[in-house]
Amino acid sequence: MSDIDLLNGEAINLRLERVGVYFGSTCGMEPQGGQGSLIVTNYQMLFMHPSRKPTCIPHLTITKLSKRDRATDKKSEDWDNAGGGSANPLTHKMGLLHLERRDTTPMTIIIYAASTLIDELNGELYPNPTRQCSKLYDCLTSYVFPRSLTKVFAFSYKETYAPEVDGWRVFHPDEEFARMGIHNSSIWRISHVNHDFSACESYPRKVVVPAGIRDWEIKKALEFRANGRFPVLTWKGQRSDAVICRSAQPLPGLFRMRNKEDERLVALIRAANPGPAPLYIVDARPHTNAQANTVFRAAGYERGSYENCEIVFLGIENIHAVRKSYLRLRELCSAPPDEDERWLHNVSESYWLQHLSKLLQGARRIAELVVVERASVLIHCSDGWDRTPQISALAQLMADPHYRTARGFATLVEKEWCSFGHKFSLRCAHGGSTDRQ
Repeated sequence: MSDIDLLNGEAINLRLERVGVYFGSTCGMEPQGGQGSLIVTNYQMLFMHPSRKPTCIPHLTITKLSKRDRATDKKSEDWDNAGGGSANPLTHKMGLLHLERRDTTPMTIIIYAASTLIDELNGELYPNPTRQCSKLYDCLTSYVFPRSLTKVFAFSYKETYAPEVDGWRVFHPDEEFARMGIHNSSIWRISHVNHDFSACESYPRKVVVPAGIRDWEIKKALEFRANGRFPVLTWKGQRSDAVICRSAQPLPGLFRMRNKEDERLVALIRAANPGPAPLYIVDARPHTNAQANTVFRAAGYERGSYENCEIVFLGIENIHAVRKSYLRLRELCSAPPDEDERWLHNVSESYWLQHLSKLLQGARRIAELVVVERASVLIHCSDGWDRTPQISALAQLMADPHYRTARGFATLVEKEWCSFGHKFSLRCAHGGSTDRQ
């Protein structure tokens, strides 16, 4: 095991000898990987089998983790009945760790009576299988569900890159603004209203807004948008005045409240494009969902008070419906192979393909509006950090060839997802949050 190639900043935490790994959902079967060695680093688990290539499982690909051991779960049917001197220590199960991975592959780690565990960081040997099971479980839990994101391996990774390929330095807002022609524009300006994140904590420090809007008006307008996510420019065509802007839903509520600063901001976005087309307000939600939000969230969508604007609803379902669909698809893909002739029908019934279709159709519609019709677009959903970046980023991939380069794609991800506050930690379950979102 001395020939293991570790990444820069990766360190071995635990070594386990004579353990078994089973890929599947039933513990009664013999482990597919057989017996071997398990190495736990601050980035991944490595299962080393004498006759197979190592199996690598990065910690953050694990979604569920549980353990059982013979000492506290004596009645389980997963334990063999042999006892005393008749038990073979190489096959006598003493502990089980069950893992569920994002690629739908369940995994079970089996601790045998003959297993040993070495804590490499502290130089301790754990000969007792029950303590081995607990130690392994605690160690994996600290990496799979870290209490602090600073314990994620990304903060320990110490690879060095040349400046032109360093991912942390790919996206520079000023360079991107200059590429889109913002610095030379008299219609748009870079605002520092959010320089300390006091205006909107999920927005970047620098935002592009119409030149005619003042910062104090922006502070008034953001009060009328969910989570203060007011309309800002995210893309501008280099050969036209068409733009893509993004925001969160307005907050008119059941009584159809209005905000003159928000209406003025939207009007200036429309006026920045001298073409005859209206400003298309693309609401990613189904129309019924947007209407329901006027009652249940005191929110809603832009109505008649926004002049020369046309609202387009894309009908993309919310995160709860998408999660349900994904879990159904995952269940179908991880089920044992059989000759079920209804499998493709069941995939269709999961509605996963329909969700993808709506995203692609919505992005294509936006790309056609800004490229073909040279119209400007304002995109939002409810909060503006899930469906909005999906269709905005896809539309920009279609409309701008720069984002189809390696560096441009990295810029697009940083710009549309990271800087505008997509909840990666929450959505990917990085950290100890119990929020089901």
